[in-house]
Amino acid sequence: MKLSSIAPVFPSVPDPWAAQVLDIARQLRRIERLPGERRTAVVDRQRQNLLRHAFAYSPFWRQRLHSAGFDPQTESFDAFSSLPILRRSELQQEFDALRARLPDQKEADFVMASTSGSSGMPVRVEKLKALHRLLYEAVGLIDTEWHRRDPAQTLAVLGFGSPDAEHASWGGIFPLLGYRGKGLSRGLS
Repeated sequence: MKLSSIAPVFPSVPDPWAAQVLDIARQLRRIERLPGERRTAVVDRQRQNLLRHAFAYSPFWRQRLHSAGFDPQTESFDAFSSLPILRRSELQQEFDALRARLPDQKEADFVMASTSGSSGMPVRVEKLKALHRLLYEAVGLIDTEWHRRDPAQTLAVLGFGSPDAEHASWGGIFPLLGYRGKGLSRGLS
């Protein structure tokens, strides 16, 4: 018998991807429970980091932030609330200039999401594959806890454009954590 075929009972050893999701969920739970001023400080540091990234790698945001007086060398940006709100038309027309990719990132590192364009021109959004799914699953796990859904039970989802289907599990991280609740989807017309 190969040692790798023996699954430990305790402690359980999660799939490496599931371990990353669980760690991100743990960090998010820790942040939400911090006292208000400490949570605000963490959010402010993250926002400043995001603004520095946008300033460095996005022509659109570099110009907008510069116009608002943003200095990437400072520790805070008190004029954040004075930044103009990004308009739908800007998102549609300035998509390439809005991108804030690192120089070594490739097209294959991203997945594109798009609205249907029912109001005219679609809105596109770029997601970094390596990070988006981890965050999506971590937030989904926390959402499941908040709403007290039991992933060992059957989950039914109704949606426009969804095919009628039965699924062996809820998908995502849940089967990797040992949950075996089935999924049902029903399309609405």
